[in-house]
Amino acid sequence: MMRDSGRFEPPFGSERRGQARLPVRGFAVVQGRRGQAQAVDISASGVCLSLSYPLKVGETYRLDLEIHGEPPRVRSVLARVCFCLASNGTYRIGFNCALADFVD
Repeated sequence: MMRDSGRFEPPFGSERRGQARLPVRGFAVVQGRRGQAQAVDISASGVCLSLSYPLKVGETYRLDLEIHGEPPRVRSVLARVCFCLASNGTYRIGFNCALADFVD
């Protein structure tokens, strides 16, 4: 859902991450799937990606994340799909994974 801020936010009452979401620039490769995903936001307990195809909630994937910044950060992590929402011809997909030491 788009709010007045112009950025994607989950519907009211659907927030499940206990930590703040930080907008990011970067990409991810979902192992076993085609193409790259665009990173949308990240927290200590998950990441949201934008993909051109849906993934099934509950499935587990290995993500190879590359987040832009100084310094750039790269991490491979096992993640479970917790939501998949259609949005403007793409899919916003939320993954639950351990990223506490990856997020400043």
